[in-house]
Amino acid sequence: MNARKNPLIMLKPEVISETKTFSKTKVLSKTVTGRINSSEDTWQKIHHDAVEEQRAAIRAYDEDKSRKYRLEEGLCKYCYYIMKGGTFAGQMITHANCHECGKEMVFPTTMTDVLCLECAKKLNLCKHCGATMD
Repeated sequence: MNARKNPLIMLKPEVISETKTFSKTKVLSKTVTGRINSSEDTWQKIHHDAVEEQRAAIRAYDEDKSRKYRLEEGLCKYCYYIMKGGTFAGQMITHANCHECGKEMVFPTTMTDVLCLECAKKLNLCKHCGATMD
């Protein structure tokens, strides 16, 4: 397999001093370009960590310890605990209008809200997805 098919595998891996060990096997080393040389153990570790992050997010969703702050921010439990940081968005200034009042809103990415904060609070809906708050 060459670098063109898999960007994680370098043609000339100039490994710098930083290496990490997971479990019993050395599986990850950074290259000068910041890319990662990997093995199957690395992907198992990455997948395990991702699953654990999701489990933690679901526990936080169930516990809702940040309820007061979440409501101040105008977000439903799902958007606050599960979606935060979990979506891909293009990095560009994006304008969108509130679906209720038409007010123009500006966002740093292409991931926009459907309601302005004022309308979301007035209607008791999530500003991001429009669902009920609880």
